[in-house]
Amino acid sequence: MSSAHELWARIAQISDSIEGHKQAIRDLEIQQCAIKSELNTVLDLMARLPFEMVSDIFFQSTPNAEAASVLLAVCRSWSHIALATPSLWTTISNLGVPDAAFTNLLFSLWLQRGQNLPISLSMGPWKKFSDQDIDLLVPCLHRLQKLDISIDSEGDMGYIPYLHGFPMKALTHLTAHAMGEAEIDPNHPEDLLDIMRNAPNLVEFDMYRTSLDRLAMDFRGVLTHTSLRDLRFGKLEDGDGGLLNASPAMLSQLTLPSLQTLHFFSTAMHFEDMEMLLAFLTRSSPPLLSLQFGSYLGDEHGEIMVACLRLVPTLTSLSVLALAPDLLDILIHAPDLLPALVNLKIRGDIGDRTEFPRVLSVLTQRRTSLRDFQLLVIYEPAEKFEGFEHVAVAFRQLAAESGMRIYIGTREKNLLD
Repeated sequence: MSSAHELWARIAQISDSIEGHKQAIRDLEIQQCAIKSELNTVLDLMARLPFEMVSDIFFQSTPNAEAASVLLAVCRSWSHIALATPSLWTTISNLGVPDAAFTNLLFSLWLQRGQNLPISLSMGPWKKFSDQDIDLLVPCLHRLQKLDISIDSEGDMGYIPYLHGFPMKALTHLTAHAMGEAEIDPNHPEDLLDIMRNAPNLVEFDMYRTSLDRLAMDFRGVLTHTSLRDLRFGKLEDGDGGLLNASPAMLSQLTLPSLQTLHFFSTAMHFEDMEMLLAFLTRSSPPLLSLQFGSYLGDEHGEIMVACLRLVPTLTSLSVLALAPDLLDILIHAPDLLPALVNLKIRGDIGDRTEFPRVLSVLTQRRTSLRDFQLLVIYEPAEKFEGFEHVAVAFRQLAAESGMRIYIGTREKNLLD
């Protein structure tokens, strides 16, 4: 019978043998993994592409960092490329969701992976946040290039009031909107203007589904911003062309000498609003190229509209929602108005078929300069097109002789075809 010492020795020997076999299995598994990777390289077309090309494909196909994170779970090669592509991690959304700890962790990871590239940030309207949230935001403001602010139904601006006074020199695009119609909280009337004041390189500002009508709009006097080129209050949705309302009240607080695009869509334009627009154009003297408005103007706005349009002789594109009663007469009787106008678009109701000869007069008068005209009816009023055929011939002839593109009809059908 073997002694205890001998048995312990045999056990140790077997254990060593087992460990050796385990190590051999691990080595074989490593070899197998390497061979599988090599096989994947042979079979996977993506793996044959240069790193830079795959990186660019990833960047073009991922709209935000959350989508980019899916790439990490595909395979080791894709994960390596994704983590080595900083541009994938520069669009960060949902900052401010109720699970603050998790959001902060992800936010920190995205900032690290994005290295020092400019970032685009979407901020939620939730009110629950901590000093840690602000501590995370402030150090990255110098990288902030695009900021999208969601406002809650009560007009609360979330984090924004706590960023007053912080410079945002890289910021070029600002968007403020609500999921439903909302008024900016009157307790924080300076929020948006403060961002503009601290973003000297801002070039584009969009605001929709929000209103400033209840505010006095007299915070610190008129703000002059020399870089802003595109300003939009409200917008038209794609598809059915629904109107996302926003009042242009902020115009009373702005002087924008570099403005090239001005769009505003609101359910009604009061005479006071037209006076505000006139005052804005007078003090700004902007080199405006595109003007769109979606307000339903009445006969009483004709004279002040002429005054506004005379202040923008550089205008090349004019788009209106609904045919303002005086607009055609203005264009007919003031042939020197808008000498640079190339594109004219009327979208919405057309009044009745008696408008067509007046439209024809406008186009005939401007045949040498106008290149594109659209009269786009959103809801087809069949009765308003009755008898249209007798003037359609004249429209077709004008288009053929002048080279002007003329579209009259619905989105689905040009009645001149």
